[in-house]
Amino acid sequence: MRWVAAVALMFFMGGCATPRVVHVDVGDGRRVVHESLEVEPVQVSEDAFAAALTQLILDLRMDVAFRETDAADQRGWVRSRTLLASSKGLTDPGPGSSPESLYARICPDGDDCLTLVGGTGLTFSRKDRTLMALSFALDTVWEGVGAEVGKVLNPVALKALVTSAALTLLLTMTLPEPVTKLIAVALTAAMVAYLGVVPVWEMGRGFARLWDDAGTATSVIELQDIGHRFGKVLGTNGTRVLVLLVTAALGGRSAMAAQGPRLPGFSQAALRGQAEAGFQLGAALNGGVTSIAMPAAGVLNVALAPGAAAALAMYGEGRFPGDATGPVHHICTNKNLVSAAAGGPWTPRCEDVFRKAGMTLEDAANKVRLNGHEGPHPGQYHEKVVLRLERAVFRCRSTESCRSRLMTELAKIADELLTQGSDLRAFIVK
Repeated sequence: MRWVAAVALMFFMGGCATPRVVHVDVGDGRRVVHESLEVEPVQVSEDAFAAALTQLILDLRMDVAFRETDAADQRGWVRSRTLLASSKGLTDPGPGSSPESLYARICPDGDDCLTLVGGTGLTFSRKDRTLMALSFALDTVWEGVGAEVGKVLNPVALKALVTSAALTLLLTMTLPEPVTKLIAVALTAAMVAYLGVVPVWEMGRGFARLWDDAGTATSVIELQDIGHRFGKVLGTNGTRVLVLLVTAALGGRSAMAAQGPRLPGFSQAALRGQAEAGFQLGAALNGGVTSIAMPAAGVLNVALAPGAAAALAMYGEGRFPGDATGPVHHICTNKNLVSAAAGGPWTPRCEDVFRKAGMTLEDAANKVRLNGHEGPHPGQYHEKVVLRLERAVFRCRSTESCRSRLMTELAKIADELLTQGSDLRAFIVK
């Protein structure tokens, strides 16, 4: 069945110099055309890739999952095997290490996780052949991390899992319907942010050919050639990005949202994602993008979640949300520097929070326009806001992750302030 190739005829028409057209659905039936800027893809070095992949594995505790699987097999509970291809030939990571059984241990909350493609046993079905070809495609980067990954767990078993997850993502990206499952949306958005609309488009077109060719392959040599051909489409940098993002997503959407800001080049990817595609990468990882699609060559359609996520998108353009008219309100106050009234001074605490995120109280993310806004504000308002923002950045380890968490919380507060009848709005709007 050549369904992927048929889809590709609609999904991938275009050439190398395809212009980009980005439509952003900002809610309430409003669809705007984002003025897309051309920005070079984010480059991930070999050293940064190896270090980040090893850290992701440690944080996901996949070594525990693999040990549990081995123990289960010894008790006779698991009997499936997985074929895997590499430049060194066929390997069998052993009984009980199917990607599906391993993944169920790593990400038990099914609704928030990727759905791995099934049927990856020894039958050598079409899916098996596609997985093998895709496994060969990862060779360009995998051999370089084997030594580092081997210190933590069996790199063959990890490669089987990552290959299965990558197949799920690539199949999802190639389908004509918009991607709507939150974890898949986050992955696709991150791919676009790191690499760009056109490279991700070409990646999809290359995968469509891999799927088609693997379906008719009759030998391992053919599958190796097919995989290596797709590897050239991915490129070394594209393969590194694909592997890192898929691995970060193995723990589910919440894990990816937490791990994303720690990936190499994340800050640059966030900037290029906003410049080229019109969305905030941090918001996309936290559910701020509800669907993403590429219906034609170089065309990207993005739908933002209402409320807080829409506010996040505005922040990236230096704008802030609000009522049609009214004064501008600083969410975390900039006017209570010394006074002990209303439980203050509050401004120094606000400044400490924003400094941790590399931001100031005059950033757009700290502003909202409110009709009927009046000051001064009661201590209950300041206490609720400051405590929420302090909690948001309490455990973050880097400026980038602090900024992402702070902006997300500010957007949630802005949405509450703009909601008629909310407790926060009642404190400051008369």
